[in-house]
Amino acid sequence: GQRMILLLGLVKGVPESAENLQLIFTHINLTDVKFIITGDYKLLMPWFGLLGCGSCHPCLYCNRERRKGEWLKKEDGSVDLRTLGGIEMMTGDWIEAGGKKTTDWTSKFESCIGNVTVWGVEDDPLTTVLDKCPPPTVHSLLALNSILRPHMEKIWPGISGVF
Repeated sequence: GQRMILLLGLVKGVPESAENLQLIFTHINLTDVKFIITGDYKLLMPWFGLLGCGSCHPCLYCNRERRKGEWLKKEDGSVDLRTLGGIEMMTGDWIEAGGKKTTDWTSKFESCIGNVTVWGVEDDPLTTVLDKCPPPTVHSLLALNSILRPHMEKIWPGISGVF
């Protein structure tokens, strides 16, 4: 059916690295298939050519910058969603400029340091990461928990011991 989850591979004993993920995805070869992908951020970030969640631009979905734990805003308050083509363009600029992996250097290129591995048949450069990859449930629930928990503890003393 159209709305199904299909396990495409199981790899045991292989370290998680951008190179290994690239090899696995290349071997599976989904370039001629329309698909949406999800997974853990540690897996998704390199598949979309991005540094990890500890970088200056840690969001898989937008290019908002974080410095010293604070999220920075543009003067107009807008946030641009990442696109597959935008990531590849920034990666090309990063490589052309020398490809250094220092914080100050990679932040100039929105933490884009690799090619997008997860292109499908109907994807184009304007395809957003959000359209290609819905937010992983576990991270959404963790974020919701961290936002709601302080408020819940005020009205429900003792909830900390529950979970």
